[in-house]
Amino acid sequence: MKIRFNILITLLISYTSFYAQEISIDENGNTIITTHCRKRPIKDTLNYVKQFEINKINYIGQPFSKLLNEMTQIQPKTAWAASMGRKKIISCKAQQIYPLLTSVGNVPNLSHLKDTNNELQSFVGTYAATYNGNQITLYITKEDEKLFNTRGKQIYRDVLEIKYVVKNSTGTVLQDTKNLVLPDESLKYRIYSLWVTENGNKAELIYNGTNCNVGFGSIDLKKLNATQLSWEYKPNDIVTTADKCPPNFGHNHLFTRDKGFNFY
Repeated sequence: MKIRFNILITLLISYTSFYAQEISIDENGNTIITTHCRKRPIKDTLNYVKQFEINKINYIGQPFSKLLNEMTQIQPKTAWAASMGRKKIISCKAQQIYPLLTSVGNVPNLSHLKDTNNELQSFVGTYAATYNGNQITLYITKEDEKLFNTRGKQIYRDVLEIKYVVKNSTGTVLQDTKNLVLPDESLKYRIYSLWVTENGNKAELIYNGTNCNVGFGSIDLKKLNATQLSWEYKPNDIVTTADKCPPNFGHNHLFTRDKGFNFY
């Protein structure tokens, strides 16, 4: 069904919710109300929606699905409500939420993998260790609903993010991602968690490596007690060649794969 562009769109925005309602009339004279829901707004929801108003010529005479498909940042979820006499039945389909320990292959696009057991928070903090004379400091934070493009899908995931600073014995900074400015979509130098296992005591993370993805691999963090973490780094690729990565690209990584390496 094509919908004329004399549609009323009502935006109801609060700190925790975003709703958009579309009201139209079908060929039988029934009122159709579509409610689109988002649990949390984007940073500037009004400005984002205004872009579609400015470009409304692109949607006149088109199926409403064309507009929905392009409104990716507000994750439209559609529920239909038809009038019954003078009564209107309105329902709103909830976000599709799954536990963190869920394979992306088993969930639909725009799903939310949530820290439903609140296991990530206990890893948050600042930790330090010395290795080969270098001082390594980890800064672990939690970010809710981080958007990832993976396996052809857009997935929102609650994650731990680790940034780090490495200094030598004289205090010279060898590597610093804490103060490194990168585009939000960039994965270079990033460390993000996948999920937590072993009754909340082990966080499994992915390190995306430096230039040319050198050092890409997995990291296991285990809680030894309230203030101490055990670190195990398992690189998939720790060397490269000139044909894979230019020699002047600076692909020096400073992680150890020693088991039982502890941060305090």
